Amino acid sequence: MTINRNTKLSEILSQYPRLKESLPMIHNRFKMIGSPLIKANNLNIADMSRYAEMEESALIDKLHHSIAKYDRINRSVYSC
Repeated sequence: MTINRNTKLSEILSQYPRLKESLPMIHNRFKMIGSPLIKANNLNIADMSRYAEMEESALIDKLHHSIAKYDRINRSVYSC
């Protein structure tokens, strides 16, 4: 999946729903994303990086790292 500043969180989570569990590990401020009060569907990478006060490139790198981790876990589970 290509992730850039305009990619919506909802697009990422539709392909990688378990990634939602990793968001607080990327940044503490992302704990609230699971809350019904936060409209996470409308957030894109640029919004998330401003909210967490981190560089967009750093956020994208951490998301790619988390996605790769889940891909490795899924491959090992399904290969058994």
